[in-house]
Amino acid sequence: MTDVNHAVVGRDVASSTIGFVGRIEPVNGEVIAFDTRSQLGWACIEGAWKIKQEMNYAWIVDAESIENTLGRRLQP
Repeated sequence: MTDVNHAVVGRDVASSTIGFVGRIEPVNGEVIAFDTRSQLGWACIEGAWKIKQEMNYAWIVDAESIENTLGRRLQP
């Protein structure tokens, strides 16, 4: 997880964002490092929160740029 974690909450709607990094390590081939975000749009319907919209996106980064973040927990 990265430090990109946010939530905005209203009475009936909310938005949350989380960020994380990772590596794809094929058996034969070059390691692909990435940084990604997941954003959710929520609505409270009859007292229950439901996901109404989801957007995910990622981009390739240098593997060295995420080494200090890989495996790190935001909270102990």
